[in-house]
Amino acid sequence: MLLSSTTKYSIKQFTLIEVLCLFILYFFKRSHKLYKEKSLIDSYYLKNIKIKRDCMYYKFILENNINFLLRKECSDQNVYEEIFDYNCYSFVSDYLNGIASPLILDLGANIGLASVYFSQFCTGGTYICVEPNQDNINTLIINLNSNHLNYKVVNKGIWHETTNMFLEKTSESWTACLKNQNKGNNSQFVETTTISNIIDEYRINNIDLIKIDIEGSEYNLFFESKCLDFLYITKSIIIEIHDYKTFDIYLKLLRSYKFNVTVHSDVIFAYK
Repeated sequence: MLLSSTTKYSIKQFTLIEVLCLFILYFFKRSHKLYKEKSLIDSYYLKNIKIKRDCMYYKFILENNINFLLRKECSDQNVYEEIFDYNCYSFVSDYLNGIASPLILDLGANIGLASVYFSQFCTGGTYICVEPNQDNINTLIINLNSNHLNYKVVNKGIWHETTNMFLEKTSESWTACLKNQNKGNNSQFVETTTISNIIDEYRINNIDLIKIDIEGSEYNLFFESKCLDFLYITKSIIIEIHDYKTFDIYLKLLRSYKFNVTVHSDVIFAYK
């Protein structure tokens, strides 16, 4: 009887200690998270960038009244840093400054930060944003609306043909890629479209800029496509290359369509 009582008491004590440890761990993680958020906000305050926050989003407000939402606990901040902090598309600013009401195709639009970035350099533009990942669409639309952009959102994958595929997701929302086969629970069934289909659907006669960041699918888009006629009506293209071995064949192709070509790290900028 005494042994039984002691046993029950030990079990109860162990459970209380376990709960206490979990509470301490939660408190530590929560404190660390709040510290990271405060450090983030303080660091951008020094750059004259205001940040508001709620349970799901950071809202960034830049000096020129550009503003957008970044989701917490995902790769949105990485996308922001690449585009706005590191200015990975700065080479296109002078080009866009000279264009009134440009038509821009944003292929692999993610949450719209590239389109918002381009809008700083031109007014009255129209943006066709193609994004296959359903998880990104709501934030994409919010960011386009909050900056008063004239836009169309196409919730499909961009490919060299119209078909059905699987979008293989990772822990980072900016690295999802199209696959022919279902690779598991992190795959999303998606429809694909082509640049030619977009041109026909929206009756496009002239494209001022195409931005292509589609996680490796750019090779299929250019070299398995039956029709590259869109290059004749396109004035400039930004292509993020995900296979360094293919740089030369892109340069050769673009020059054959009378583009001038510059290379910026892993990005090709071609213009006429």
